[in-house]
Amino acid sequence: NFTCPLRSKRPLSLSKPHLLEQMLEKANLLVVEVDNNEYPLKLGKTKDFAFKALTLPIRTELQELNKVNHYHYQDAAEAFEDVLSEGFMVKQQEDGEMEVPYNVYKFLVARRQFEDDDMAKETKAIQRNTRGQSSVKKTMPIKPVDVKKDPVIFDTWNRMKSAASEKVVNAVKKQIDGFKHEGAVKILDAAPTPDATTAIEVASSHPYATVVATSTSINVVEGIREEVVKHGLSNMKVKALDPSHMASFPDKSFDVVVCSFGLAFLNSPNDTLKEFYRLTKPGGSLILSVWEDFSLKQLSEFIVNEMQAAGNFEDFFDLDSSSPGVLSQLTPFAKPHEIEGLITDSGFNLNHVDHETARIILSEASCKSDFGVNVATLAIRPFLQEMEKSGQNKNAFEEAKKAFESMLRDPSLVSRDKWGNLVTTIPSRFKLVSATKPFDETGFIGKKNM
Repeated sequence: NFTCPLRSKRPLSLSKPHLLEQMLEKANLLVVEVDNNEYPLKLGKTKDFAFKALTLPIRTELQELNKVNHYHYQDAAEAFEDVLSEGFMVKQQEDGEMEVPYNVYKFLVARRQFEDDDMAKETKAIQRNTRGQSSVKKTMPIKPVDVKKDPVIFDTWNRMKSAASEKVVNAVKKQIDGFKHEGAVKILDAAPTPDATTAIEVASSHPYATVVATSTSINVVEGIREEVVKHGLSNMKVKALDPSHMASFPDKSFDVVVCSFGLAFLNSPNDTLKEFYRLTKPGGSLILSVWEDFSLKQLSEFIVNEMQAAGNFEDFFDLDSSSPGVLSQLTPFAKPHEIEGLITDSGFNLNHVDHETARIILSEASCKSDFGVNVATLAIRPFLQEMEKSGQNKNAFEEAKKAFESMLRDPSLVSRDKWGNLVTTIPSRFKLVSATKPFDETGFIGKKNM
């Protein structure tokens, strides 16, 4: 019956999902990074200090009760002892330090957007700094390219790796660990990459789990099967199925459904999410990740500027942006709250929406192929194709490769990670969403720790 002091509520006044992001957007600031994380709150090694810290919101009321020797003050002390003995809300480390885990905070970075005057100055500066270009600007019309049908773009996208996979895997494991282990936890990984990092990691670390990976691409399916054999996984299966139509699975088949960056390449995201809902058990989870922004744009701009400076094409071109570009097709859910709306429309309840960042791996330490060039030029591939086709530069791809090799000397764009992989220095942004299928009158999961 105690009313918490106002001071205990102020730190959470902006905790409503998307509230702070919306405030920044209204202030014309562009949100470039949102990180939701957890940290433990240290309570010290003495019970007296820990009790004072935990009862801070009701400290005034407890002091009044103590003054009049009211029995409720002793009730609070006994409840505190129960909390300590339970070991969940307050944990005690080996050195005697007590802490409260699972305190969630949000860290945001926003950038002032360019205004018209700023953009005009920037354009003039680019024109002055580009050697050998005429004063007349031309626009090169680029025919629309369907990234799903371009074999190089599709293959590059499928094989492209990023540091995001670790965060997705951790999110899936967190959901799985909420289940008791007397029965197998069933997991569906829909539209994964050929190495199926998430499915392989989960199947390897959770032998009691049953993992099924599905893809429409026969090449991807065969690639995943090779990984399953390589890792000796008896608890993982791979099937060639369209994620939007998996009629071979009955309703409520899976405890956890995962779709890691695959939704962008599916023909019907709405139908796919509805199918995910059908396949998820009541109380089960959906883990989904989508890209919000790619730092590959900066790499492509560097390559184009290098080609212009080297005189590989005469005039300074503006790319026609009337048709959707490669990156915009790969980030169809970049608009704020769009993917959240699709998920809730399909019937799921949102749990967490985390805005994360990850560096794109251009080439692994052991890789000596041209794959890094393909990734770096992903955004301008239609432009390079048009250059060669029109005769403007018949060696556009070769010149782009030279520019890429020059870019390797610029640590502000590319660098090596601790494993020796060549990665983008500027991270890309992605959204990691977890949602739950609500219980119905007949549904009860039974095995989930509530």
